[in-house]
Amino acid sequence: RGFAKVLSICFKSSPSEGHGFLDYMPSEVCDTNVAQTCDNVDMIEPSRSYPCVANVTVLQDLCSHINWDHPHENHGFWVYMLEEMKTEIKEAVSQYVADTNTAILSYSSNSAVIYSRCVHGDSLFGHGMYGPTSFSIYDNLANSTYDTIHYIIYNNGISCKDIHIATRKRLRQILPGVKVTTHTFQDHYRAFAHLVLAPNVLIPETSTFGLMAGLGNDRLMITPKLWPWKLTFSHPNVLWSDATVVNRDFVMYHLAGDQSIKTTLEYLETH
Repeated sequence: RGFAKVLSICFKSSPSEGHGFLDYMPSEVCDTNVAQTCDNVDMIEPSRSYPCVANVTVLQDLCSHINWDHPHENHGFWVYMLEEMKTEIKEAVSQYVADTNTAILSYSSNSAVIYSRCVHGDSLFGHGMYGPTSFSIYDNLANSTYDTIHYIIYNNGISCKDIHIATRKRLRQILPGVKVTTHTFQDHYRAFAHLVLAPNVLIPETSTFGLMAGLGNDRLMITPKLWPWKLTFSHPNVLWSDATVVNRDFVMYHLAGDQSIKTTLEYLETH
Protein backbone atom coordinates (compact mmCIF):
# COMPACT_ATOMS: atom_id res chain seq x y z
CA ARG A 1 0.00 0.00 0.00
CA GLY A 2 2.81 2.44 0.88
CA PHE A 3 4.71 1.47 -2.25
CA ALA A 4 1.63 2.24 -4.37
CA LYS A 5 1.15 5.57 -2.66
CA VAL A 6 4.74 6.65 -3.25
CA LEU A 7 4.40 5.73 -6.92
CA SER A 8 1.01 7.51 -7.11
CA ILE A 9 -0.67 4.40 -8.46
CA CYS A 10 -3.74 2.49 -7.33
CA PHE A 11 -3.58 -0.22 -4.69
CA LYS A 12 -5.71 -3.37 -4.76
CA SER A 13 -5.51 -6.31 -2.41
CA SER A 14 -6.77 -9.87 -2.69
CA PRO A 15 -9.64 -11.03 -0.45
CA SER A 16 -8.41 -11.77 3.07
CA GLU A 17 -10.57 -14.90 3.32
CA GLY A 18 -12.02 -14.19 6.72
CA HIS A 19 -8.86 -13.05 8.48
CA GLY A 20 -10.50 -10.81 11.05
CA PHE A 21 -9.75 -7.11 10.78
CA LEU A 22 -8.29 -7.37 7.27
CA ASP A 23 -11.81 -7.86 5.94
CA TYR A 24 -12.57 -4.34 7.12
CA MET A 25 -9.49 -2.63 5.67
CA PRO A 26 -9.73 -0.83 2.31
CA SER A 27 -9.16 -3.35 -0.48
CA GLU A 28 -8.72 -0.79 -3.24
CA VAL A 29 -7.32 2.73 -2.94
CA CYS A 30 -6.16 5.30 -5.47
CA ASP A 31 -4.09 8.01 -3.81
CA THR A 32 -2.09 10.50 -5.84
CA ASN A 33 -1.42 13.08 -3.14
CA VAL A 34 2.34 12.48 -3.01
CA ALA A 35 3.80 15.05 -5.38
CA GLN A 36 7.42 15.77 -4.49
CA THR A 37 10.23 13.94 -6.28
CA CYS A 38 13.93 13.39 -5.69
CA ASP A 39 16.70 11.38 -7.33
CA ASN A 40 18.47 9.93 -4.30
CA VAL A 41 17.13 7.65 -1.61
CA ASP A 42 19.20 6.40 1.31
CA MET A 43 18.96 2.62 0.78
CA ILE A 44 20.13 1.83 4.31
CA GLU A 45 17.63 4.13 6.00
CA PRO A 46 15.06 5.23 3.38
CA SER A 47 13.11 7.36 5.84
CA ARG A 48 16.01 9.85 5.81
CA SER A 49 14.87 10.82 2.32
CA TYR A 50 11.40 11.78 3.53
CA PRO A 51 9.47 13.77 2.33
CA CYS A 52 11.02 13.13 -1.09
CA VAL A 53 9.59 10.52 -3.42
CA ALA A 54 12.15 8.61 -5.42
CA ASN A 55 11.82 8.19 -9.14
CA VAL A 56 10.68 4.85 -10.51
CA THR A 57 14.19 3.54 -11.17
CA VAL A 58 15.31 4.20 -7.61
CA LEU A 59 12.08 2.74 -6.22
CA GLN A 60 12.61 -0.44 -8.21
CA ASP A 61 16.07 -0.71 -6.66
CA LEU A 62 14.58 0.00 -3.24
CA CYS A 63 12.03 -2.73 -3.84
CA SER A 64 14.84 -5.30 -3.88
CA HIS A 65 15.60 -4.27 -0.26
CA ILE A 66 12.04 -4.70 0.95
CA ASN A 67 11.52 -7.07 3.84
CA TRP A 68 8.26 -8.67 2.74
CA ASP A 69 8.08 -10.91 5.82
CA HIS A 70 8.30 -7.91 8.16
CA PRO A 71 6.78 -4.97 6.29
CA HIS A 72 6.94 -2.70 9.35
CA GLU A 73 10.70 -2.51 8.77
CA ASN A 74 10.22 -0.81 5.39
CA HIS A 75 10.40 2.72 6.74
CA GLY A 76 10.82 4.40 3.36
CA PHE A 77 7.19 3.66 2.54
CA TRP A 78 5.58 3.71 5.95
CA VAL A 79 6.36 7.35 6.63
CA TYR A 80 3.72 8.24 4.07
CA MET A 81 1.08 5.97 5.59
CA LEU A 82 0.91 6.90 9.28
CA GLU A 83 -2.26 8.99 9.13
CA GLU A 84 -4.08 6.46 6.95
CA MET A 85 -2.99 3.65 9.24
CA LYS A 86 -4.22 5.46 12.33
CA THR A 87 -7.62 6.13 10.80
CA GLU A 88 -8.18 2.87 8.94
CA ILE A 89 -7.01 0.50 11.69
CA LYS A 90 -9.34 2.12 14.21
CA GLU A 91 -12.25 2.15 11.77
CA ALA A 92 -11.67 -1.50 10.87
CA VAL A 93 -11.51 -2.57 14.51
CA SER A 94 -14.60 -0.55 15.46
CA GLN A 95 -16.59 -2.13 12.63
CA TYR A 96 -15.33 -5.61 13.50
CA VAL A 97 -16.35 -5.15 17.13
CA ALA A 98 -19.81 -3.96 16.09
CA ASP A 99 -20.39 -6.76 13.56
CA THR A 100 -19.16 -9.56 15.84
CA ASN A 101 -20.62 -8.20 19.10
CA THR A 102 -17.17 -8.44 20.67
CA ALA A 103 -17.32 -7.52 24.35
CA ILE A 104 -15.05 -4.56 25.15
CA LEU A 105 -14.15 -3.28 28.59
CA SER A 106 -15.91 -0.16 29.75
CA TYR A 107 -13.15 2.45 29.71
CA SER A 108 -13.20 5.77 31.49
CA SER A 109 -11.37 8.69 29.92
CA ASN A 110 -9.05 8.66 32.92
CA SER A 111 -7.83 5.11 32.44
CA ALA A 112 -4.94 3.53 30.60
CA VAL A 113 -4.18 0.10 29.18
CA ILE A 114 -0.95 -1.82 29.60
CA TYR A 115 -0.34 -4.72 27.26
CA SER A 116 1.65 -7.85 28.08
CA ARG A 117 2.53 -10.60 25.68
CA CYS A 118 4.90 -12.85 27.55
CA VAL A 119 5.35 -16.42 26.30
CA HIS A 120 8.50 -18.45 26.94
CA GLY A 121 10.31 -19.22 23.69
CA ASP A 122 8.43 -16.49 21.87
CA SER A 123 8.41 -12.97 23.28
CA LEU A 124 10.37 -14.23 26.29
CA PHE A 125 13.90 -15.34 25.25
CA GLY A 126 12.76 -16.45 21.80
CA HIS A 127 13.08 -13.24 19.79
CA GLY A 128 16.14 -11.18 18.97
CA MET A 129 14.17 -7.95 18.86
CA TYR A 130 11.15 -8.25 21.15
CA GLY A 131 10.86 -9.06 24.83
CA PRO A 132 9.77 -7.68 28.22
CA THR A 133 10.69 -4.06 28.90
CA SER A 134 12.49 -2.83 32.00
CA PHE A 135 10.19 -1.33 34.60
CA SER A 136 11.58 2.18 34.23
CA ILE A 137 9.06 2.57 31.41
CA TYR A 138 6.38 2.90 34.07
CA ASP A 139 8.10 6.01 35.44
CA ASN A 140 6.35 7.85 32.62
CA LEU A 141 3.14 7.37 34.60
CA ALA A 142 4.46 8.95 37.80
CA ASN A 143 2.78 12.33 37.32
CA SER A 144 -0.34 11.05 35.61
CA THR A 145 -3.81 11.17 37.11
CA TYR A 146 -5.08 7.79 35.96
CA ASP A 147 -7.56 6.20 38.31
CA THR A 148 -7.59 2.81 36.60
CA ILE A 149 -4.94 0.74 34.83
CA HIS A 150 -6.24 -2.16 32.76
CA TYR A 151 -3.46 -4.75 32.57
CA ILE A 152 -4.21 -6.85 29.49
CA ILE A 153 -2.37 -10.15 29.17
CA TYR A 154 -2.51 -11.97 25.85
CA ASN A 155 -1.84 -15.72 25.71
CA ASN A 156 -0.47 -15.86 29.24
CA GLY A 157 2.55 -18.14 29.71
CA ILE A 158 3.17 -19.80 33.08
CA SER A 159 6.82 -18.65 32.98
CA CYS A 160 5.66 -15.04 33.12
CA LYS A 161 3.61 -15.24 36.31
CA ASP A 162 6.30 -13.62 38.47
CA ILE A 163 6.83 -10.84 35.92
CA HIS A 164 3.12 -10.04 35.93
CA ILE A 165 3.00 -9.95 39.73
CA ALA A 166 6.04 -7.66 39.87
CA THR A 167 4.56 -5.40 37.20
CA ARG A 168 1.35 -4.87 39.13
CA LYS A 169 3.38 -4.20 42.29
CA ARG A 170 5.45 -1.54 40.51
CA LEU A 171 2.35 0.14 39.12
CA ARG A 172 0.86 0.45 42.61
CA GLN A 173 4.12 1.91 43.90
CA ILE A 174 4.21 4.55 41.17
CA LEU A 175 0.49 5.31 41.33
CA PRO A 176 -0.65 4.83 44.95
CA GLY A 177 -4.36 4.26 45.10
CA VAL A 178 -4.73 3.43 41.42
CA LYS A 179 -7.00 0.52 40.59
CA VAL A 180 -5.15 -2.17 38.62
CA THR A 181 -7.42 -4.70 36.91
CA THR A 182 -6.04 -7.74 35.12
CA HIS A 183 -7.63 -9.27 32.02
CA THR A 184 -6.28 -12.38 30.28
CA PHE A 185 -7.33 -12.94 26.66
CA GLN A 186 -6.69 -15.97 24.47
CA ASP A 187 -8.53 -14.30 21.58
CA HIS A 188 -5.96 -12.11 19.82
CA TYR A 189 -8.66 -10.16 17.94
CA ARG A 190 -10.25 -9.14 21.21
CA ALA A 191 -6.89 -8.22 22.77
CA PHE A 192 -6.01 -6.13 19.71
CA ALA A 193 -9.35 -4.33 19.81
CA HIS A 194 -8.85 -3.40 23.47
CA LEU A 195 -5.55 -1.72 22.63
CA VAL A 196 -6.87 0.17 19.63
CA LEU A 197 -9.95 1.43 21.48
CA ALA A 198 -8.18 2.30 24.75
CA PRO A 199 -8.14 5.95 25.90
CA ASN A 200 -4.38 5.69 26.51
CA VAL A 201 -2.06 2.76 25.88
CA LEU A 202 1.32 1.71 27.23
CA ILE A 203 3.10 -1.16 25.49
CA PRO A 204 5.85 -2.46 27.77
CA GLU A 205 6.32 -5.78 25.98
CA THR A 206 7.13 -5.13 22.37
CA SER A 207 5.71 -6.94 19.36
CA THR A 208 4.46 -6.15 15.89
CA PHE A 209 1.00 -6.89 17.27
CA GLY A 210 1.41 -4.12 19.85
CA LEU A 211 2.92 -1.70 17.34
CA MET A 212 -0.01 -2.03 14.94
CA ALA A 213 -2.53 -1.60 17.73
CA GLY A 214 -0.69 1.45 19.06
CA LEU A 215 -0.62 3.04 15.61
CA GLY A 216 -4.36 2.50 15.35
CA ASN A 217 -4.95 4.33 18.63
CA ASP A 218 -5.26 8.10 18.29
CA ARG A 219 -4.37 8.79 21.91
CA LEU A 220 -1.11 8.55 23.87
CA MET A 221 1.18 5.57 23.27
CA ILE A 222 4.28 4.99 25.42
CA THR A 223 6.85 2.57 24.05
CA PRO A 224 10.60 1.85 24.20
CA LYS A 225 12.92 3.12 21.47
CA LEU A 226 13.07 -0.03 19.42
CA TRP A 227 14.91 0.56 16.15
CA PRO A 228 12.44 -1.08 13.72
CA TRP A 229 9.78 1.26 15.04
CA LYS A 230 11.58 4.39 13.86
CA LEU A 231 8.73 4.98 11.45
CA THR A 232 6.62 6.16 14.38
CA PHE A 233 9.01 8.99 15.21
CA SER A 234 6.75 11.26 13.20
CA HIS A 235 3.64 9.97 14.97
CA PRO A 236 2.49 12.84 17.22
CA ASN A 237 1.04 10.65 19.97
CA VAL A 238 4.13 8.55 20.75
CA LEU A 239 6.10 9.09 23.96
CA TRP A 240 9.46 7.34 23.73
CA SER A 241 10.99 5.65 26.76
CA ASP A 242 14.67 4.84 27.31
CA ALA A 243 13.70 1.60 29.02
CA THR A 244 15.57 -1.52 27.92
CA VAL A 245 13.96 -4.32 25.91
CA VAL A 246 15.24 -7.56 27.40
CA ASN A 247 15.15 -9.71 24.29
CA ARG A 248 17.06 -12.86 23.46
CA ASP A 249 20.12 -10.99 22.15
CA PHE A 250 20.22 -8.67 25.15
CA VAL A 251 20.19 -11.68 27.48
CA MET A 252 22.98 -13.30 25.50
CA TYR A 253 25.30 -10.29 25.49
CA HIS A 254 24.41 -8.47 28.71
CA LEU A 255 23.10 -11.15 31.05
CA ALA A 256 25.67 -13.82 30.20
CA GLY A 257 23.02 -15.87 28.43
CA ASP A 258 21.16 -16.51 31.69
CA GLN A 259 17.55 -17.12 30.65
CA SER A 260 16.23 -17.70 34.15
CA ILE A 261 13.15 -15.76 35.21
CA LYS A 262 14.96 -14.75 38.41
CA THR A 263 17.81 -13.01 36.56
CA THR A 264 15.47 -11.39 34.06
CA LEU A 265 13.13 -10.11 36.75
CA GLU A 266 16.03 -8.67 38.77
CA TYR A 267 17.11 -6.70 35.71
CA LEU A 268 13.58 -5.51 34.88
CA GLU A 269 13.03 -4.27 38.42
CA THR A 270 16.32 -2.38 38.67
CA HIS A 271 16.43 -0.72 35.24
